Amino acid sequence: RRCAEHMTSLVEGLLDLTRVESGILRVRSEIVRLPDFIEQIMLMMRPAAQAKGLEFLHQTSGRVPEFVRTDSSRLRQALINLISNAIKFTDAGSVTFRMRYGGQIATFEIVDTGPGIAPEDHDRVFDPYERASNAAADARPGVGLGLPITKAIVEMLGGKLELQSEPGKGSCFRVTLMLSEVASGHAPEATTRRLAGY
Repeated sequence: RRCAEHMTSLVEGLLDLTRVESGILRVRSEIVRLPDFIEQIMLMMRPAAQAKGLEFLHQTSGRVPEFVRTDSSRLRQALINLISNAIKFTDAGSVTFRMRYGGQIATFEIVDTGPGIAPEDHDRVFDPYERASNAAADARPGVGLGLPITKAIVEMLGGKLELQSEPGKGSCFRVTLMLSEVASGHAPEATTRRLAGY
């Protein structure tokens, strides 16, 4: 099963990279209920963190709008890629998913207590097929497609992906992008369905 999941992930990554390089990866504009969107990501990723004995935290500062306009599937893909990476490279401690919102701008931060990334690797990890040059990276599965694809998606959404990291002190990946608030009168009615687990 693990081999099949790895192969599936590799094929999907290659397809996404091909779409990005060909300019055919499209984004949609749809109304998203932001609190539910965040909760779904937390529910999806918490089991993976718990399986490694990590504390998975969520911190929100400022008012969170009920409805925003974005491409929910692409934004979800980008955030899950970053959180998955943080969990994969962190052996002890915590992974924190932070969000703040103000002036129509949303900032998402994924902070881990992992091994960190050396300054000389900060730009390189965003290149296809490149990984951090340390033993921690070499010991983890992957071919170096997650971050380049995530960066491309964030930029296609009109945002910016930044990295702050120091060896031995963990990493912080920051996504900043405009999420225009939508008045509740223009939003679709809430559904009673709730995602539980994977």
